[in-house]
Amino acid sequence: MLSYKTVEEILFKLEPDRERILVIGIGNSARQDDGVGWKFLELIDALGLPLEYREVYQLQIEDASLITGFDKIIFVDSHVDQIKGGYQLEPVFPLEDATWTTHTLSPAGLMHLAEQLFDHTPEAWLLAITGYRWDLGEPMTADAKANLFEAFEFLRVQLG
Repeated sequence: MLSYKTVEEILFKLEPDRERILVIGIGNSARQDDGVGWKFLELIDALGLPLEYREVYQLQIEDASLITGFDKIIFVDSHVDQIKGGYQLEPVFPLEDATWTTHTLSPAGLMHLAEQLFDHTPEAWLLAITGYRWDLGEPMTADAKANLFEAFEFLRVQLG
């Protein structure tokens, strides 16, 4: 895991007039904690943060075109593993991904497609937030909500 100082130096030294940032919330709000990515976007909207965002059920081939219009991409998704502190920010690098044939891509696979198809690879990060339950039609768990709020506050403070 990258140190706090490294993340601050790499990701958050933004020039708002020049850099375009896209936050992609991945998930499904009808499946309990799988909805943290979408809830993250709702918080961005509610606070009027100057970020562009998009909610998706899963990353798809078509998204390779979308991300080429941005300087930085932040993918936000729930994570089944228990992450110390409830969330983790990690860099995403292009990596060929065989899952594209199943109509879904990993963030690394999407970055690889953007590089191959459009010769552009924006800087990318994955904000993974620990989830606990993924049943249909149930609300998000209290622990996942707490992780969501902590992850959001971390990013909000860093973006200034």
